[in-house]
Amino acid sequence: MDLIEVAQSPTLGIRAVLAARDIKKGQLIETCPVLLVPIQEEDFLEKTVLWKYYFAWNKKFDALILGYGSIYNHSEEPNAEVGFDYDQNCAHFRALTDIKKGGEIFIDYDWDLNSKRPLSQALDFDGRLS
Repeated sequence: MDLIEVAQSPTLGIRAVLAARDIKKGQLIETCPVLLVPIQEEDFLEKTVLWKYYFAWNKKFDALILGYGSIYNHSEEPNAEVGFDYDQNCAHFRALTDIKKGGEIFIDYDWDLNSKRPLSQALDFDGRLS
Protein backbone atom coordinates (compact mmCIF):
# COMPACT_ATOMS: atom_id res chain seq x y z
CA MET A 1 0.00 0.00 0.00
CA ASP A 2 1.27 3.47 -0.89
CA LEU A 3 2.17 5.83 1.94
CA ILE A 4 0.68 8.95 0.33
CA GLU A 5 -1.98 9.96 -2.18
CA VAL A 6 -3.20 13.09 -3.91
CA ALA A 7 -6.75 14.14 -3.10
CA GLN A 8 -8.72 17.23 -2.15
CA SER A 9 -7.51 18.97 1.00
CA PRO A 10 -10.02 18.54 3.83
CA THR A 11 -9.23 22.09 5.02
CA LEU A 12 -8.24 24.09 1.93
CA GLY A 13 -10.52 22.57 -0.73
CA ILE A 14 -7.62 22.30 -3.21
CA ARG A 15 -5.37 19.47 -4.37
CA ALA A 16 -3.19 18.14 -1.56
CA VAL A 17 -0.90 15.32 -0.50
CA LEU A 18 -2.58 13.14 2.14
CA ALA A 19 -1.39 10.22 4.23
CA ALA A 20 -2.77 6.98 2.75
CA ARG A 21 -1.88 5.26 6.04
CA ASP A 22 -0.47 6.34 9.39
CA ILE A 23 2.98 7.96 9.17
CA LYS A 24 5.31 8.07 12.17
CA LYS A 25 7.37 11.08 13.24
CA GLY A 26 10.77 10.93 11.51
CA GLN A 27 9.57 8.57 8.78
CA LEU A 28 10.69 9.23 5.22
CA ILE A 29 7.53 10.07 3.28
CA GLU A 30 8.87 10.42 -0.23
CA THR A 31 12.09 10.86 -2.19
CA CYS A 32 11.58 12.86 -5.37
CA PRO A 33 13.89 13.39 -8.33
CA VAL A 34 14.61 17.02 -9.17
CA LEU A 35 14.69 18.73 -12.55
CA LEU A 36 17.19 21.60 -12.38
CA VAL A 37 16.41 24.86 -14.17
CA PRO A 38 19.21 27.43 -14.64
CA ILE A 39 18.53 30.50 -12.50
CA GLN A 40 18.76 32.75 -15.56
CA GLU A 41 15.62 30.98 -16.86
CA GLU A 42 13.61 31.87 -13.73
CA ASP A 43 11.81 34.71 -15.54
CA PHE A 44 10.49 32.17 -18.05
CA LEU A 45 9.21 29.92 -15.25
CA GLU A 46 7.41 32.84 -13.66
CA LYS A 47 5.48 33.46 -16.90
CA THR A 48 4.01 29.94 -16.77
CA VAL A 49 1.89 27.91 -14.39
CA LEU A 50 5.16 26.43 -13.12
CA TRP A 51 5.86 29.56 -11.04
CA LYS A 52 3.65 28.05 -8.34
CA TYR A 53 5.64 24.85 -8.17
CA TYR A 54 9.37 25.50 -8.30
CA PHE A 55 11.82 25.72 -5.40
CA ALA A 56 15.04 27.67 -4.95
CA TRP A 57 17.82 25.07 -5.18
CA ASN A 58 21.12 26.94 -4.98
CA LYS A 59 22.74 30.05 -6.46
CA LYS A 60 22.84 28.52 -9.96
CA PHE A 61 19.59 26.59 -10.22
CA ASP A 62 15.92 26.48 -9.34
CA ALA A 63 14.30 23.06 -9.02
CA LEU A 64 11.11 21.46 -10.19
CA ILE A 65 10.56 18.63 -7.76
CA LEU A 66 8.93 15.68 -9.47
CA GLY A 67 6.76 13.02 -7.84
CA TYR A 68 4.34 14.74 -5.46
CA GLY A 69 7.09 17.06 -4.23
CA SER A 70 5.82 20.27 -5.79
CA ILE A 71 2.23 19.89 -4.62
CA TYR A 72 2.59 19.66 -0.85
CA ASN A 73 0.69 22.61 0.60
CA HIS A 74 2.20 25.23 2.89
CA SER A 75 1.69 25.69 6.61
CA GLU A 76 3.58 27.82 9.12
CA GLU A 77 3.04 24.83 11.45
CA PRO A 78 4.15 22.03 9.12
CA ASN A 79 3.97 18.33 9.92
CA ALA A 80 6.67 17.49 7.38
CA GLU A 81 9.88 18.98 6.02
CA VAL A 82 11.86 18.85 2.82
CA GLY A 83 15.62 18.41 2.55
CA PHE A 84 17.66 18.59 -0.63
CA ASP A 85 20.28 16.07 -1.66
CA TYR A 86 22.52 18.10 -3.95
CA ASP A 87 24.70 15.12 -4.92
CA GLN A 88 21.79 12.96 -6.08
CA ASN A 89 19.54 15.83 -7.30
CA CYS A 90 16.58 14.76 -5.23
CA ALA A 91 14.39 16.01 -2.41
CA HIS A 92 13.49 14.03 0.70
CA PHE A 93 10.23 14.64 2.56
CA ARG A 94 10.17 13.50 6.19
CA ALA A 95 7.44 13.62 8.87
CA LEU A 96 8.00 16.10 11.71
CA THR A 97 5.07 14.66 13.67
CA ASP A 98 2.90 11.56 13.59
CA ILE A 99 0.39 11.96 10.74
CA LYS A 100 -2.83 9.94 10.80
CA LYS A 101 -4.29 8.24 7.74
CA GLY A 102 -6.23 10.86 5.75
CA GLY A 103 -4.30 13.74 7.28
CA GLU A 104 -2.91 16.39 4.99
CA ILE A 105 0.85 16.69 4.79
CA PHE A 106 2.16 20.27 5.01
CA ILE A 107 5.62 21.76 4.59
CA ASP A 108 6.82 25.29 5.35
CA TYR A 109 7.65 27.09 2.09
CA ASP A 110 9.31 29.97 3.93
CA TRP A 111 12.46 28.08 4.95
CA ASP A 112 15.45 30.30 4.12
CA LEU A 113 17.87 28.65 1.69
CA ASN A 114 20.73 30.70 3.20
CA SER A 115 19.88 29.79 6.77
CA LYS A 116 22.48 27.87 8.74
CA ARG A 117 19.73 26.24 10.85
CA PRO A 118 19.38 22.53 10.04
CA LEU A 119 16.02 21.30 8.77
CA SER A 120 16.02 18.60 11.42
CA GLN A 121 18.19 16.15 13.27
CA ALA A 122 17.63 13.68 10.41
CA LEU A 123 18.93 15.99 7.66
CA ASP A 124 22.17 17.90 7.28
CA PHE A 125 21.95 21.54 6.12
CA ASP A 126 22.45 20.54 2.49
CA GLY A 127 19.77 17.86 2.65
CA ARG A 128 21.95 14.78 2.87
CA LEU A 129 20.30 12.05 4.90
CA SER A 130 22.35 11.37 8.00
